[in-house]
Amino acid sequence: RAAQQTELADAIEAGNTAIDNAATTDEVATALANAKAAIDAIKTDAQLTEEEAQDKFFAGHNITVNGDVNVNFHMDVTAAGITNEEIASGAKSIVVSFAWGDTTLTDSELPAPLTIDGSNYDKYLTDKGYLMVPVKVAAAEMTVPVKVIAKIDGNDANKFEDTYSVRAYAETILNDTTYINNYVASENEKGRNGEERYQQLATLVKSMLDYGTKAQARFEINEDNLANGGTDYLTGDVKVSDIETAIKNANGGRDATDLTSVDLSSCGLEYAGASVVYLSETTLKIYYKVTGTVRYNAAKANGLLRGIKDDILSTSGYVYFEFVNIPAAELANLKTFSVGGNTCYFSALNYAKAVLSSSAATDKQIELAKATYRYYVAAKAYFG
Repeated sequence: RAAQQTELADAIEAGNTAIDNAATTDEVATALANAKAAIDAIKTDAQLTEEEAQDKFFAGHNITVNGDVNVNFHMDVTAAGITNEEIASGAKSIVVSFAWGDTTLTDSELPAPLTIDGSNYDKYLTDKGYLMVPVKVAAAEMTVPVKVIAKIDGNDANKFEDTYSVRAYAETILNDTTYINNYVASENEKGRNGEERYQQLATLVKSMLDYGTKAQARFEINEDNLANGGTDYLTGDVKVSDIETAIKNANGGRDATDLTSVDLSSCGLEYAGASVVYLSETTLKIYYKVTGTVRYNAAKANGLLRGIKDDILSTSGYVYFEFVNIPAAELANLKTFSVGGNTCYFSALNYAKAVLSSSAATDKQIELAKATYRYYVAAKAYFG
C-alpha cells in the first residue's frame, strides 16, 4: 500500500544514513539491526487486511442491565466472507468460545462454548443484521475484560477475537461526545427529552459502577482496578427509612412480611435470614432452618412448602426459597411465596434494609447495601 511504501522508503533511507555515519564496525552492526527492526515493523498488505477484517467482524459492543449485567458483542459475519443467509440455512456456522482477558483475576464461570447455526440463528440476530453474543458479568467483575473467540465452522484459520469490558462501555457512555450527542438526538426523535434521558442514563451507569466497586470490596475481587476508579460517583447517605419508602412506593403501600413473626414450628421450620447473591444474576434467597425433619417432610408432601429448595439440606440443615434474575429496577418489588399456609412478601431491598439495621454488619456490607439502593433508584428512574 502507498502509505507503507512510504514508510519502507523512509526506513531504508534512515538505515542507510545511520550506516554511513557509523564510525566503527559495532556501530554499523547496530545500525543494520535497527534498520532491519524498523523494516520488519512495517505491516504488509496481508497483515493490514487481516486487522481490518478483525475490526469489521466485531462491529460494536453495548451493555444491558436487567436482572444481570451483560457485555454484548455484535458480529458482522460478512467481514469473514460469509453471509447471514448461509448461517441461517445451516451451510455455515460460528463456534464461539469465551475467556477472561486477564486470567489472573477471576475464578468465576464464563458461558460454555456455543455454536450459532441454522438451528438457533434467530436467537442471536439483531435488528441491524448483526449476530449478538451476550456475556453475563458479575457485579464485582465489571472491570475484567471478556474475550470472545469466533471461528467460522470451528476453523482456526478463519478466527476472530475481541476483548471488551462493562467499564469500557460505561466510559463511552459517560465520556464519548459523539455517543452522547447521538443518544440525545435519538431520544429527541422519539419525542422524549434527550438531555433529561441522557442524565438518567449517566446516573444509572454511575450507580452501576459504584455498585460494582462495592461488590469488589465486599468480595475482595480485583480491588486494584475498581469499577468507578476509586472515587464514588454517588455519595448521598442512605437511611433505613429511604429503603422502607422505596419498597412501599413500589408495592402500592404494602410492606414485606416480618418473617421472624411467622410461626412455622408445625412445618419443622424456623426463619434463618435472607441474602442477595451478587453474581452474574441478582438473586434473592430466603433461608429456613429445619428443626424437625419429619414435620418438614410431611409439610412438603402436603403442598405447604411449594417452591422450597432443599438441595443443601443434607450438608447445612437449611432450605430456602429463591428468586433469580431480578432486574435492577425491580429490586424493591415484593416477591411472593407461601410457607406453611402463610403468604409472605419480601424483596431484595428488604435484605439491604436488614443490613443497614444490623449492628453486626461490616462497613463493606453496609456500603454494598447502600450502593444497591442507589442502583435501584437510578434504574427505576431510567426504566420507569
